[in-house]
Amino acid sequence: MASMNPTPPPIRPSFEDKITQDSTVSPDNIVIHEGKKYKVEKQIIQHGTTWKVWQGTQAIFLAIFSFGIGLAFQDWRDAVKNKWHQATTGEEKRYNYIRIPPKTQATDKTLRLGGTLRSMKKAELPIIVQSLIDRARIDITNIPIQDLENGLEEALKIGAKIVDPEDKTTILAISERVAQTYVKSNFQKAIELRMQTALAISPAPPLGKLADALKTEDPKLGVRLQPIDTSLFKNQTLAIQKRKYTDGKTLLHLDAKISHPTRKDLQVTLNRIKNDPKMLFNALPNGFCSDVSVTSDCISYEGRLAKGGNKWSGDFSSNLPKDGYALSFWKKNVDIIHFKGLGKLKICNDIHCRTEYNRISIDLDPNISDAEASAKLNIIFATLGLGAVSSSPREEDIERIKVMQLLRAYYPKQAYAFERDASTFQIPLQSLKEKIVKKVPEMKNKFKEFLVTHPERMYQQEVYPGQYIWAIQGLAKEVKNAGGMGLMAGVNGYNFDDAKERFISMLKSGSLSTIDRFQAGIIAKGASADADINSGGAESVFARLITSKMSKKANSYPLSGKLQILYDLDLVERVGFVYTGDKYGTKATGTYQNRPSILELTKYCQTHSSDNENEVCIRNRIPPKYMKGVMVTSNKQKKALVISLRKAGMTTKNARDQECVNGVPIDQFIHVGQLKATYWA
Repeated sequence: MASMNPTPPPIRPSFEDKITQDSTVSPDNIVIHEGKKYKVEKQIIQHGTTWKVWQGTQAIFLAIFSFGIGLAFQDWRDAVKNKWHQATTGEEKRYNYIRIPPKTQATDKTLRLGGTLRSMKKAELPIIVQSLIDRARIDITNIPIQDLENGLEEALKIGAKIVDPEDKTTILAISERVAQTYVKSNFQKAIELRMQTALAISPAPPLGKLADALKTEDPKLGVRLQPIDTSLFKNQTLAIQKRKYTDGKTLLHLDAKISHPTRKDLQVTLNRIKNDPKMLFNALPNGFCSDVSVTSDCISYEGRLAKGGNKWSGDFSSNLPKDGYALSFWKKNVDIIHFKGLGKLKICNDIHCRTEYNRISIDLDPNISDAEASAKLNIIFATLGLGAVSSSPREEDIERIKVMQLLRAYYPKQAYAFERDASTFQIPLQSLKEKIVKKVPEMKNKFKEFLVTHPERMYQQEVYPGQYIWAIQGLAKEVKNAGGMGLMAGVNGYNFDDAKERFISMLKSGSLSTIDRFQAGIIAKGASADADINSGGAESVFARLITSKMSKKANSYPLSGKLQILYDLDLVERVGFVYTGDKYGTKATGTYQNRPSILELTKYCQTHSSDNENEVCIRNRIPPKYMKGVMVTSNKQKKALVISLRKAGMTTKNARDQECVNGVPIDQFIHVGQLKATYWA
């Protein structure tokens, strides 16, 4: 079959201008390169006289040269024949290499949301469109804007034929790269291009399956749509709630967090919209809404507490002074874009409010049905340059997440700059890894271990039902080997009975960060809500790392509360962030960019055992299954807690007829006395 191997093309194919010696070609012209399949398409190009003369000259030179040194190799003879054929006919053969994506089985998660990460069948696309997609997936940054714009025009003509989710993602990325060049100079054109793309490229899962996903919604926590495009949205996640209000209305609320480079680009668009809302309205599809306007307000959260003031009542109230929560300084730090008759979009404009600045939320009017919500949201996001909410991550995007998770876990100081650099999300993946290794040589071995030798060690850990985050298997073991025992957090309350009821609530729904509680409508401030929202700490559940040389008296630690939850050390594999002291989970530049790694924190705690104010920040939520036990101060408190757990229906019987909490026998779950390593086993 060797004679069937096509000549490497003069134009750059999908695998960087080369076919290696181990490549093979099957009779149906499928090239296998580095384990990936490519379809080979031959293209005949007709050239003029000048080109013919040049090829003939080369043929004569090769013939004289080979004759002069006595070469009789087949390769030389073929080269002379090829050049002479091109000189006489003017025909040049080129080969385009089109990646054939592997079939991906649907996971339980994607099946539940009604879709798969990629389509099982891929429509044949025109060569110019497929070539653009392939080139852009390798390195969009090196393609001239004019080439992108020309190729995009052709792609949008056949938008309905672009069905593969990864192809859709690439087209959306191309569109936004072109649109960004017009945002400042010709905003109307930028918006029109975004609209045209949004209308031509139908939403892929998960947004395209929003109506199906809402059928599985948790009435308290909502539903998470995942995965979405990773270059724009942090955690690959959209949080959706069907909020039921005390006045009887129900509306769809969406919450998402975007990346730092995306937030920077978004501000330019926001400034243009604020200066001239009518310009945006004129670019929207006819009938989309009846008007567009912009107002400002303070950061606030709708919700409602029960009469006692400490329990969630199950619905929302828009009466902020009475039931909700607003930051104490009442500063107008939120811009609200009103799409009259459709809904409103809120974006924080205060860069110093670190929890909210990168977050966007959308409320759709009650008259918008679940079935039409996907199309409406698609357009709203597109107006902001966030059209990729309608797309799924590509293989290289997923790998990019893993690369950055590894860097954050082991070298968080160095990760800080990469997280805020737009090129991190745009340059070829191999280039990114090389750039990181140049900065941190030790990462070369990490990439080899976790991405090549043992890729199974990168796994997905649950945050919410339907939401997962890439985690690093074995990181907890490294912490244990360095002296770590487990994680602990105090539960506050007016008294033990109050703390006990809060713990039971956590055992039912998980431990929620301040912002996640507020988004769920649970207006419970916690220890320092205002400070945490401003610092960025409101996004995290706080815990304390306990090591073998630290105090074994649980209630001797700061903020130990009325009782203490013992969390599984496996949570550190999710890669949050840590400090050696109490920093309110801040993301302030001078502190966050100099944060230690979890391994550095463990070693610090072992050598500074009396300094027990360390802080481990676990983002968003800790599911109940990661609660290994609870500490109380007396047997009397233990008995009271057991009675309350039984009353709440939180106890079960195992196969040996033992009464259990969270699947653990009561005496192994509720502890009195001093901390022991076995409590986390």
